[in-house]
Order: sequence, then structure tokens, then C-alpha cells
Amino acid sequence: MSLSGNVDLLAARVANEFNTVRTEFVKTVILTQAEYDVLTPDPATLYVIVPEEPPTPGEVFDLSRWHLTIPAEDPGPETDAAQIDQPELASYTHPDFFVMDEQGRMVCTAPVEGSTTSGASGATRCEFREREADYSTSAWDPRTTGLRRMTITTQVDATQINPLATDQGRREAIFWQIHGESGTPPLYLAAEWSANSTGTMLAEPRVRLYGGDPLNGSTGDFRDNPIINITPDTFITVRCEVEAGEVRLWVQEGQVSDLSATPKYTFQVSEFTDVPNWYFKGGIYNKTQIGVGASGQSVAKISHFELIQP
Repeated sequence: MSLSGNVDLLAARVANEFNTVRTEFVKTVILTQAEYDVLTPDPATLYVIVPEEPPTPGEVFDLSRWHLTIPAEDPGPETDAAQIDQPELASYTHPDFFVMDEQGRMVCTAPVEGSTTSGASGATRCEFREREADYSTSAWDPRTTGLRRMTITTQVDATQINPLATDQGRREAIFWQIHGESGTPPLYLAAEWSANSTGTMLAEPRVRLYGGDPLNGSTGDFRDNPIINITPDTFITVRCEVEAGEVRLWVQEGQVSDLSATPKYTFQVSEFTDVPNWYFKGGIYNKTQIGVGASGQSVAKISHFELIQP
């Protein structure tokens, strides 16, 4: 635990103030509530209880095989979004983009305006990207990989995005992906309150699954809505397993304990064209492009985040 400010100076100031009223205190001790609860108080000691600093996300969740991209400018020679790697990520927090809240959730925020990963991306994100045990970037072959499983429970809010009447502000945000080498992920999930780039509002906000072309033998992209009538408070749990040429995907409302025994979707890797070099991603990624005149932000509040690799 670390305390902000100068503890010795605080102790002196508190002692001086109290000694004008209570001269029986012979010493001052500064501590947290948890530390105070386990000791036997000394009547001659003035105890000053200070709040503990909240934990960082990396102290609550296992982020050892991830890096994080945030919508702040990279401090290095590049001008795109900053990437936070281990070991910095283990203790990293950012007051605007990446914090823990009072409910123990990891909060990822992507304002509409901010730094992006590239000019081609065009939209901001606060998003994790999978790494391997040796911290090399993941790029696995879904046709041959041993079991890889990602599980995430999140609450997504894209309602804070404020489109203008004539721009392309979209109340839509991607919160989970399997990515490959191309610009379009083989599979991704978005929380949507608007239908498309026109900003038309949906009568039934939804979680929408997008699959790359061709999928399931179709001549176009795969689309489905596994959850409808979502709100920013809806718990969404996703589990994806990829193993030896098969993709198993659960997308359900509720917690991990609510997941069914069988996946909602099962795909064969042979149905995808963007193979190999897959990797998992999760967090929040706007569908609203920067510079279109929209404002606001999208937010993901993550309460479960788990990765299993071979």
C-alpha cells in the first residue's frame, strides 16, 4: 500500500491541531481502516485513518498475457494510440480510460475523440490484445491450436455517444473480437443502440454477432442477435473456445454461472477465409469515427476476464 502526500507532514499537522484541544495524545499514527481494525487502540495515541488507494485493474484481474491500447497519444515518436505492455500494465491505471470502480469492475472508456491505432482504424478504443506466455504477440492457427478459451462478463454502454442530426455518430461499440490478419475480424460482437452509420435508433437495442465472409456456406457475411433489449446495465457473458479447427461460442445475458452447457454457435474454421494468425481481443472499441462531429464516449465495465491457452 502507498499513501499519497507526505505522511510525516500530515501527522505533524494533525498532531498540532489536536494538541490544541487534546494534550493527552503523546503520538500520532496514520493508518488505514483495515490496519486499525486489527489493533488494540492505545489511549495515548491519536489514530488518523486514511482511505486506501483503490487497486489497479492488474491487481484484480490476470492481465499477464495481454497488452492494452488506450485512446491517448503515444508519448514516443509515433502519434497513434498508446500501448501499455507488461510489466507496466500490472500496476497501470488511467483516470480517463482505465480504472477500477467501487463494484470491483474494470472500466474501459473510449471517448469519440482521441488517438487511434492507425489512420485506417479511424475510431478510438480501450482494448486488450492477446499475448503468449513469453509475451510475444499471439498469432495462432485455429486449424491446429490446442484449446484456447476466453471468457468475459461485461456491461456495455454506447448510449453516451451524441450524434448530430447529419453526421455519422453511431451508438454502437465492439466489446469482443477474434481478429486475424485482415482488417475485418472473423468474428466480433457489438452492443448496438443504432442500426448503422446513419445513427437510426433501434427499437430493440441488441448484442449483434458479425461473422466474416463466407461463413456457414453463405454468399454474404453472417449476422445474428443473440441478446436483444439490452440496457447499459445488462450483464453480457461471452465464452469462446477454439480448438483443432472448431469454434464454440457462448453469448448470453447474465453471469458465467448462467452459461449453458452447450454453445449457442459452433463454427468450423474451414468456413472462414481469414486464416491463420488469430488472436482474442476484448474491451471497448467505438464504431463512431473520429472527426465526424459526434461527442461522448462508450464504456465497458468488465466483471470477469479469463484467458486459457494451450
